[in-house]
Amino acid sequence: MSNQPLTDPPSLLLITWNRHAYAAPTIARLLEDPSDFRLYLWDNDSRDGVRDLITGLQDPRIVERHLHHENVGQFEPWRWFLEASSGDVLGKIDDDVLLPAGWTQQFTPLLREDDRAGMLGCWIFMPEDWDASAADQNSVEVAGNAVLRMTSIAGHSFLAQRDTLERYTYTEARGHGLPVDRIQMSLDGYVSGVPLPPQFAHNMDDPRSPHFHREHGAMGQSSLTARCLELGDEKRFGEWIAGDASFRLRTPYEAQMRRLERRRRLDDRTGLRARIERKLLRMTRKW
Repeated sequence: MSNQPLTDPPSLLLITWNRHAYAAPTIARLLEDPSDFRLYLWDNDSRDGVRDLITGLQDPRIVERHLHHENVGQFEPWRWFLEASSGDVLGKIDDDVLLPAGWTQQFTPLLREDDRAGMLGCWIFMPEDWDASAADQNSVEVAGNAVLRMTSIAGHSFLAQRDTLERYTYTEARGHGLPVDRIQMSLDGYVSGVPLPPQFAHNMDDPRSPHFHREHGAMGQSSLTARCLELGDEKRFGEWIAGDASFRLRTPYEAQMRRLERRRRLDDRTGLRARIERKLLRMTRKW
């Protein structure tokens, strides 16, 4: 367990870049939550009004606002956050997610009571993607609470123990996503997933969302998943997200782990064939 005080509220990081249409409602919803947390904001040189939004915020839970001079992705902001934040429980939220009130209060005690807990997150898919009966097969107990176990949790809305995140943070930048080795975390036996009953977060960058912005959304400069998979239209991306939700619910965890192990072996390979196989594995959810 961390040597950090166990009574501190969780610390949260939000990174943004030129996404005012999403960042504004995301931050507004977050600050409407009466829960106690510490918020760290990092702007990657936005030119669309996000900087003015961040500098104008008034809330005692905001600890630091870093306005960077260029877009450096997520690795540098994440390392800054680990150094700047306090407390034993840390988390990250995306700049395009409407979060439910009280989610940090539900997750924090589970993390403090069970060292097996990895990253605990909200259900980021649409409510219609949720199926409680299908979730039963992959549910395990963490600190006496049922958790839908997943092989990994994305950086959209999660909490984890500081010690765990520091242990699995990459020592150098790898791609554009959250610089935490979530695959190895699961392979090492940590339980990551969605505490039950699920806290529903709303992904505004899902093309099925009524808040989706075509000019700034997944088919533009925003969604890393859409760009990495080269999903060229909104319909295909929405179908992929729904399929991903179904895969996580209905595919037995052991089968998901075998797929994860195959992905890790592919990650260790170089060359065109390995890149193609990695992409197909992500797109088809088959192994």
